[in-house]
Amino acid sequence: MSEVPVTTESTAGQAGEEPPLHGRLHYKILLTTLLCAAPLIFGVDYLFYRNLRRDKIAEQSRQLQHIAATVAVVLDVSLIPWEQDAAPPVPEALRSRLRDLQRANELEQPIDLFYRWNETWMPVFTDRPPAHELRPEAWQVIRRQEPLATDVYTDQHGTWISAYAPLRAGPESPVVGLVAVHTRADRMNMLIIDHFKLLFLEVTLTGLFIIAFFSLILRYFVTQPLGQLLEGVRAMARRDYTYPIPTTANDELGALARAFVRTRETLQHYVAELESFAQTLEEKVEERSIDLMSANQELLLANSELYENQRQLRKINEDLRRANLAVMESNRLKSEFVANMSHELRTPLNAIIGYTSLLQRGRYGPLSEAQMRALTRIAENSTNLLELINTFLDFSKIAAGKMEIQVSEVDLVKFLSETITPLEALARAKSLTLSFMSPPQVPSALTDPARLRQIVTNLVSNALKFTEQGSVTVVLDVDPAAETFTIEVRDTGIGIAEKDLPHIFEEFRQVDGSATRKYGGTGLGLSIARKNVLLLDGTIEVESEVGKGSVFRVRLPLRLREHEKMEASEKPIALPCPAPDNRIILCIDDEPDLAQQLKTMLDLTSYTVISARNVTEGLELTAVLRPRVVVLDLILPGISGLTYLERLAEDPLLKHIPVIVVSQADRRMAQTAFEFPMVIGYHPKPLDRTWLLNNLQKIEQETQLRRQTGQGVANSVENVLS
Repeated sequence: MSEVPVTTESTAGQAGEEPPLHGRLHYKILLTTLLCAAPLIFGVDYLFYRNLRRDKIAEQSRQLQHIAATVAVVLDVSLIPWEQDAAPPVPEALRSRLRDLQRANELEQPIDLFYRWNETWMPVFTDRPPAHELRPEAWQVIRRQEPLATDVYTDQHGTWISAYAPLRAGPESPVVGLVAVHTRADRMNMLIIDHFKLLFLEVTLTGLFIIAFFSLILRYFVTQPLGQLLEGVRAMARRDYTYPIPTTANDELGALARAFVRTRETLQHYVAELESFAQTLEEKVEERSIDLMSANQELLLANSELYENQRQLRKINEDLRRANLAVMESNRLKSEFVANMSHELRTPLNAIIGYTSLLQRGRYGPLSEAQMRALTRIAENSTNLLELINTFLDFSKIAAGKMEIQVSEVDLVKFLSETITPLEALARAKSLTLSFMSPPQVPSALTDPARLRQIVTNLVSNALKFTEQGSVTVVLDVDPAAETFTIEVRDTGIGIAEKDLPHIFEEFRQVDGSATRKYGGTGLGLSIARKNVLLLDGTIEVESEVGKGSVFRVRLPLRLREHEKMEASEKPIALPCPAPDNRIILCIDDEPDLAQQLKTMLDLTSYTVISARNVTEGLELTAVLRPRVVVLDLILPGISGLTYLERLAEDPLLKHIPVIVVSQADRRMAQTAFEFPMVIGYHPKPLDRTWLLNNLQKIEQETQLRRQTGQGVANSVENVLS
């Protein structure tokens, strides 16, 4: 039978390396008792010392009081010359009597006599000073009419105790003087210390004897039985279950010993069972070894297949990661392409729209009616094309998650009326009725007006597009309890089939191909509207019936959570620092169309337009010309317009020149430009002549006012970022 291995320490090692447990425990208990008893012994000694000193001082005070009272009684008062103003000599008999009393009472200091003169105690012996100054207790002798001793006090001569007694001419006569006796307290302190040494030795020896006796009792009743238990545990560790352990004590240690013996017997039984079980287990292990080896072969094969699967999975994950990176790079390139293409497409379109507007205003001579109709068609188609480009750009921004929310206070009734008004022309062209309904009391909303305008415009335009007869109605409703407002766009158009409703908000999706050919459009209007609704934390629903019309319902919160937003469009105008007669406008744009439009718009004014094609050329011309105003495009080749603004802000001579930004830059770039104090306005391309002249007029008014007052006044210009 194989034995279960048990890890034990050798008996020789235990006996040679460790002292008995009861010895170590005994020393620890003895040390702990000493540490606990030492403060108690010292405390008792201190109490004895304090009481002894108090008793000795009290005894000495009583003795001095008795001596002072005795001197006051036996002293012949008639020998004292009370009339000191005549300074008669003190009789030698009085001096001799006092010396006798001093020797009789073993006093170290001479006895002093005082008599009361007005409010002062005067010494009787004028030929020598008093041995000690009078203490405050001397006045209490007069009040109490009895001897009184002082507390221990210290002066320049040492530590003393004094006593005073009243002097009377007779038993019933008033107090006429004082007797003062003195003794050193130093000698008394030495006596106290000598006595305390003996007392301290007695108390300490008694305490140590008690501790030693307690230690012996503790060793016999506690540590010695614990040592026997330890030897039993060590024997059990050696698998010796026969070591004798006394169990006769009728206390906690005896109970512990009996419990240990029972535990040892139980353990011995379990060890025997464990050895039997180990033998049986060994036989079973031998039986299962063959099966386990076979299973190991199968497991190795399975592990090989698993490793191959993991390798293929890692390869697939790597392919997915590369594909994901490729998709991300494709999205980035797509975004850059859309942004670049929108800029490249809008630049010539802006020029077309700008020049068309100039031609329609007759800047290049009168036009015939046919030419005006042709120009109108050019302007309409250019505007439609610009709207399509802007739609694609908005969609790409939303898809890329770059659309920002700019929150401001909106008067819903006024805002919706102004949004719908430009669409009335389209309704009249199709003989449709476009109406707006709202409750009488509508609170203002905190939302993004640009996104809300795009939502309403897309929904109303979509309704007008697919409605041939009837009406389009915009209904505003407010739910104060839910803090939401609802905009419904109802039309009497062709309607939407139920099977097409789930796909109505998908990109580039219309009801069918014939709708695209008949009504036109990109299929992005409803998709952009839905994405804008989600950006504003709202919901959009649609109800429709073929042949009867549709209802688009948008529900938005009245108070949209605050986002980072651009400051209000009005911004203080920084006055330029050039000479008053400087009428130069510097145009910085890589395309010559903007400069040409400025020249045409300002041909009847006194302004001179000078153009620069890049930031470097613009900075040089700005430093040389000190223009009245700078018209800046933010999107420039190489160095951007933002860098021009940074360089301008760093130059103390140029940082006050007003800058008007005319650009198709995105909102973030425009917002960054507005952080520079010299930027006073922003207008997207194409530039509006009326807006430009209004801003130039405000700048001139500000300049004129500064000439008169010597300081600038902040004005505001309209921000048209939305």
